[in-house]
Amino acid sequence: MAVFWSKDVGFHFQGYDPGTHTTRLSIGLGVQVLDKTVFTNTSESIQAGVRQDTIEWAGLFDDATGSGGTALTQATTLLGTGTKYVSVYIGTGTGSRAYGGTAVYLAEKEMGNIGELVRMEAVWRMDGSWEQGRLFAYKMALTGSTVTGSYDNGAAGTPASRSAWVQQHSGVGTYILEDSATGTTFVQIGTDIVMGTGPLGSLFAMGSGTLRRYVRMRMGANSTGTASIMVTQL
Repeated sequence: MAVFWSKDVGFHFQGYDPGTHTTRLSIGLGVQVLDKTVFTNTSESIQAGVRQDTIEWAGLFDDATGSGGTALTQATTLLGTGTKYVSVYIGTGTGSRAYGGTAVYLAEKEMGNIGELVRMEAVWRMDGSWEQGRLFAYKMALTGSTVTGSYDNGAAGTPASRSAWVQQHSGVGTYILEDSATGTTFVQIGTDIVMGTGPLGSLFAMGSGTLRRYVRMRMGANSTGTASIMVTQL
């Protein structure tokens, strides 16, 4: 049985990284229910099955570069400005379980008592359901032609579709999905993914069709900075 310490849980939002100052991360999954019998006014209704997932983050405020305090304070310009990209990783190695979704950044606040460290909290509301996949790179330094570790599917597969969730923390990057039958010789699948300057998050459709046993990401020659990458439907 695999067991993880909570320190191995990662959370990235639109390229921002709350970092090691995280003290709590809560993901709530839920949907609206439909029970018309409780309504006396026929004009009142709700739509069944609408996702109501949430993310709640708490941590210690720190003004160091890359800290949770700095990242989420800087990101307040994104409060309520439409759906943004979030990623959660359980484990930080290649092939670790990962989740990607889009959400609205709803609230951020600092709080503290005299004589205690200042704490922060932030809340997001998902606008859909999570996609489940595998982590390929966690805060990886990018240079031209760098490759991630390869994920072993155990066998070839034919997923209906697959997506790449990229959190570009800094710099710019080009990402190329590759597969292999042997784990030695890899061939590109689909088109290159080109990201703008981080911090930035995005989702890319990676097509469908046969996917051979081993899968990895390769960086294009222009790649700089750092990024985290997960791929769904593996």
